[in-house]
Amino acid sequence: MLKIVFPWLELFNHLGEEGQEQQFNNALAEALTLHKEHWTATPESTDNPLGYIALGPLALACVARDTGTQIEVESEYLAAKLLDRTWVLEGL
Repeated sequence: MLKIVFPWLELFNHLGEEGQEQQFNNALAEALTLHKEHWTATPESTDNPLGYIALGPLALACVARDTGTQIEVESEYLAAKLLDRTWVLEGL
């Protein structure tokens, strides 16, 4: 469980501080790597829908983006359309 929770603290530590953009992106990449390790450790966890998206890192990446941080990390565990706000009014 520490592979899931601890990286959120590291992301929060770099959130919104000037000059911390690269550190935030590094911490985000590490958080996503640890998320993948945790949710692919067993066949049971691989099939668990809770692991399909890294909600904590995604939420903090959205906040960071709102404060002007460029998010350079791409991952199957980040919902890119939510992060980029391209889902809004899609299909209307």
